[in-house]
Amino acid sequence: MDKQKLQDIAGRWEGVERGFARLTFEDAQADMKALLTAVREQDALRQRIAELELHVKKRNEDMKAFATEVARLANHKYADYAA
Repeated sequence: MDKQKLQDIAGRWEGVERGFARLTFEDAQADMKALLTAVREQDALRQRIAELELHVKKRNEDMKAFATEVARLANHKYADYAA
């Protein structure tokens, strides 16, 4: 949901709360469905972001383990040449 649509809904409901406007049941239901859809989309995005962050963390840990192993092997190989 874009910012303009959200402002339109907020403006309609502010008018209703202050008694300046009335909404039909169908209009109110459409607004609530739109807001609920936007909330669900946000939740889905948050979940996807959390999944991606976990994936990046795992990849970083894998890369650290790989670098450690490369350093260990290099040190072992160097020790063989030094001996």
